[in-house]
Amino acid sequence: MTTFTMITIHSAKQKNLSEQEFQKLYSIIVKAYADTESEMWGKNYVRVSELDFRKFIAADEILVAFLNDNVVGGLRYYRSSEDTFGFGLFGADFSLSGKGIGRALINRVEEEVKKSGCKKIKIEILRPKNFELPIKKVLHNWYQRLGYMHTGTVDFAEEFPDRAIGILVPCVFDYYVKEFER
Repeated sequence: MTTFTMITIHSAKQKNLSEQEFQKLYSIIVKAYADTESEMWGKNYVRVSELDFRKFIAADEILVAFLNDNVVGGLRYYRSSEDTFGFGLFGADFSLSGKGIGRALINRVEEEVKKSGCKKIKIEILRPKNFELPIKKVLHNWYQRLGYMHTGTVDFAEEFPDRAIGILVPCVFDYYVKEFER
């Protein structure tokens, strides 16, 4: 007997998540950032409040991944300008690494961007300025394999002083863009 697992991606708003599903999704996102950015923000870092996350769902900006009907990841995507989308708050259940959850979420965002008529997706990756975090190198390589081109780097504190409050080490934002033909 062969069993296939299937990842499905839904709008969190349209799926009308149960409270249990919401809590699972929220905990995946919080854990993803706490685990990958603690060197920059400190222990017990919470990237987004539960209230703000609920607002993003209400605005229909959250996609949620299901594997065999269980919540396994999600991300926020949004229009950042007339012809550009962005995404962030991206996380997947680390215990299921390699199952294609991240790729499925990105594919769905790209489908939505193309349907909207927009031309590109621009994302940013926060990383320490003076040392390398292996996960950030993995993300850099992964996004490039998916067709996202590194387009520049800015000093995080200089560019976004209000967002840099509480950062423990000097950091930069690496920008990546993927363009689509109309």
